[in-house]
Amino acid sequence: MLGVQSYLIFNGNCEEAMKHYCDVFGGEVQFVMRYKDAPKNTGMDTPATWGEKIMHANFIIRGVQLMASDSHPGSEVKVGNNIQLSANFPKTDKMDDAFNKLSQGGKVTMPLQNTFWGARFGMLVDRFGNSWMFNQDLGDK
Repeated sequence: MLGVQSYLIFNGNCEEAMKHYCDVFGGEVQFVMRYKDAPKNTGMDTPATWGEKIMHANFIIRGVQLMASDSHPGSEVKVGNNIQLSANFPKTDKMDDAFNKLSQGGKVTMPLQNTFWGARFGMLVDRFGNSWMFNQDLGDK
């Protein structure tokens, strides 16, 4: 079954925001990966000063899982592009077809590709201006 989740993007204060949301609503951080934890040969040119910033995190508030990260340096977050929808596909779904259909009339910002974290992943902005991330575990493909 396809899962779609909200993905919150921050300008370097993701950790502070997650802790605040969890405190306010009684939530819990489940997973954190920092930019410094990414392999060096990924093509991501991240400054050392950004190493402690959050590349990806999951947290749960009242049974709802949210995902979050600090935007990559040089990609300033503004109101309107700070929330993306993340479509997570199991092995039984055709992710490439959905990605191609949703990108029609929009803009692919990262083509579908295999990643170092073990998933096929891509990003796009659809023709309505909404930002999407597509993810499918390679083990599920």
